[in-house]
Amino acid sequence: MNAEIKKIEKKLLKKIREHTFNNKELLNAHHFMFACPVNKNGESADIIICGLNPGGDPKEDFRKLYNGEPFPTEESSDYDWWVEDGNQVRSSGAFAKYNAIFGNQKNITHTEAFFWNSTSTGKKDFDDRYGYSFYGNPHWDFCLKMNLELFKAHNPDLILFLTSSRQTVLIISEMFDLKEVHSFELPRGNRGATKMYHYEMRGSIPVIFLPHPTGYRPSPEQHEAMEQYLNKVGLI
Repeated sequence: MNAEIKKIEKKLLKKIREHTFNNKELLNAHHFMFACPVNKNGESADIIICGLNPGGDPKEDFRKLYNGEPFPTEESSDYDWWVEDGNQVRSSGAFAKYNAIFGNQKNITHTEAFFWNSTSTGKKDFDDRYGYSFYGNPHWDFCLKMNLELFKAHNPDLILFLTSSRQTVLIISEMFDLKEVHSFELPRGNRGATKMYHYEMRGSIPVIFLPHPTGYRPSPEQHEAMEQYLNKVGLI
């Protein structure tokens, strides 16, 4: 990664840590995710993958201390607890099926629309932890600003959002001021019908909405249809 991008990420991560510390309900998180590369090879991201928010808590608590108080650990370019503490590999597991679509030569970085974790975005897992609903949380503007600065720094060839819920696609597209290009029905999978959505960000960066690899678990036929479309429009 060039020195300027590294400098920007460190600045943004510092702001996220301070924002977390200053909003005490966020200290209920086990971790946050932002600017987390699949491979720490020092290169800027060709593709940025954005989820809604990180998943649930591990069985072992890996939280750290910040200003002398218990503090969420992180999945970032500075420190990745999933790899360092959990002994996991970013390029394996459910996400590997999506990573494989683009090939090992692509540099992929992960971030989230809402940075702090929960097992789900439902009331029991999210509302009871943070004191507000996922879609009604007061941190959207902050997260949006951080992500837009991340996108600008890396200037990726493609941004992927991991959701195919029409309601969520509309909310995210309005939030990021995206322009719709095309959408189509994927072959019916085990979890019912869903679509793939193609949008464009200001500055002409293509944005694709795909079903979540673990929340929806696309079928092989759906994977093939997504790969064919991405190839057709020149994104792989």
